[in-house]
Amino acid sequence: MESMISNGRYTPGHMKKIREKAAGKLFKQRPSVEQKVMMSPVSLKWQQEGRLDFHDVLPDGFAARYSKELLVIDAHADQLLNKFVDQVEAGLSQRRGQLNAILYVSDMIQRAFGGLGRKVPEAFQKRIVDLNLRQGDSLLIGELMSGATAGFLGSGMCRHRSLLFKYVVRRLKVCESAAISGVIVPNDCENVSQFRRDNGFADHAWNIVRLNGQNYLLDIMNTPHELQSLNSADGEKVQMKVQGTSYVYYRFDGGSGISLAYSPGAEESSETQTETESLDSEDDLELDPDCYLPQGSGAGEVFCNTTRRAEEILQLQTVGPAGHVMVKFDLRMQGRTWQARKTVHETALRNAP
Repeated sequence: MESMISNGRYTPGHMKKIREKAAGKLFKQRPSVEQKVMMSPVSLKWQQEGRLDFHDVLPDGFAARYSKELLVIDAHADQLLNKFVDQVEAGLSQRRGQLNAILYVSDMIQRAFGGLGRKVPEAFQKRIVDLNLRQGDSLLIGELMSGATAGFLGSGMCRHRSLLFKYVVRRLKVCESAAISGVIVPNDCENVSQFRRDNGFADHAWNIVRLNGQNYLLDIMNTPHELQSLNSADGEKVQMKVQGTSYVYYRFDGGSGISLAYSPGAEESSETQTETESLDSEDDLELDPDCYLPQGSGAGEVFCNTTRRAEEILQLQTVGPAGHVMVKFDLRMQGRTWQARKTVHETALRNAP
């Protein structure tokens, strides 16, 4: 099945199976690669879901498998990474306000990774060749930064930028951030597979940052000095214009945003947190493919793929388009508790015996 855009949602189709097959083949050939990915629940989540939520913390040793490299973020082994973080921290001391801090970190990352434009992918390909990496070889993220070797100006792709941003802003306590992967295609695109074949690109990664209680999209590969609101009238259809063409962001099995709502600062507290914001964001109303009502639950439980278990429903409410209901439940991970909101089909309630 082709990768498609339908009703404002991106469905990866056969591309997901292709990637899973490629990963399985590499893991079979090089078991050590699979071990590194499986070592951290956060690494595994990125591998399986292509997204890291606000509460997810990139641990030292985080590993992400790609076709060109096994990307590793590890402060214990990467002095170039530590040097970069120290530089960012020093610069932050001269910035006032959270917005300025967020955009400063974004700017520092795009500079370290070779700036903007078509030269970056070419420089990245050359860097992989120069490092003599075989498929599955570990690549410390610092090796992609400017100054890693004499005369090297940096060459980080969107995936490197989004993951490094999430790592840095959490380490330096700048803001809450999520890392998202998906595609960016023209506004009128329906067949993503065909667009990818015709243009040679579509796949993309970006961040969602929380500022003053609102979520914003940050694309460090294309617009590192701009936060795009996720609370506009048309909801998830966040667009970027390039030479007169509007490109739209779509995450896997959804729109551009993030579907789970967590309390600000939840990852910094061991106490139970609760979500009190009202359901006024389009992101809250988007049907979430990672959530469903098990048959026979009587609307008492919701199955959540994030925790991979059934959770007790605390509140159920009709929302948005006809046939949609919002379920609220406690989500417990890594010894902490958040209150999650997800939207599912109301028909699932009616079909439950």
